[in-house]
Amino acid sequence: SSSASSSSSSSSSSVEQIPATTPTAPTATAPIQTLTSVQPSALLCSLNSVIRHSAGCLTPLWLALAQIRDLEHCSLARAYVLSTHGSLHSLCDQRITSLLHPSFRFANEIARQSTQQLLEVFHGWASIIKGKSRVHIRSCAVTNRRRGDLARHSHSGDSTVLIQWHTDYDCRDGAVFYGHGADLTGKSVRRFQVFASVLIRDGLIYRWTQRSDTVRRHLGVPPPTSYQ
Repeated sequence: SSSASSSSSSSSSSVEQIPATTPTAPTATAPIQTLTSVQPSALLCSLNSVIRHSAGCLTPLWLALAQIRDLEHCSLARAYVLSTHGSLHSLCDQRITSLLHPSFRFANEIARQSTQQLLEVFHGWASIIKGKSRVHIRSCAVTNRRRGDLARHSHSGDSTVLIQWHTDYDCRDGAVFYGHGADLTGKSVRRFQVFASVLIRDGLIYRWTQRSDTVRRHLGVPPPTSYQ
């Protein structure tokens, strides 16, 4: 009995010494951290050949990569708005031109302008600003997303971004409306509405086509005689 008890005790003791282990499922933490540390453009380039040959089988992957590119292109359009309309008080030509394609062209209701011509317009506009200009981006989205675009064009493919925003600013004392001479002292612009279609090419803004409210109406400046 003593021997049996000893044996039982020994057995129990040996069982208790075995550590209990619970298998744990592998987590996706490490892969996610690894992917997010890779630049989206590098990720697109490295996987482009796979997508080109397997586009019919990798719809979810294609979708995810297309969304990454869409975000990059929307970010370009947003950066342009924030660097121009949103920074009239502190324009940085280098920052603006870094977003633009070498063959960039701007177009609105009345003008077609190159990069240099557009910068001159922004500096003229900035000269009437008191304090800071402010923008509120209401919407921004890529419009032309077709299955297979990424496979055919890779990261340098064209896409079109539509963006809508409004601009607010006050005019400094002594400011005059460019090309007219009307005194703008004490005047303010609120909710100046702008809508633009932006063509992105090679990861840069290639064409910027916009339609907007009229500054003259906001500032109470009469239209040119030729328009009357």
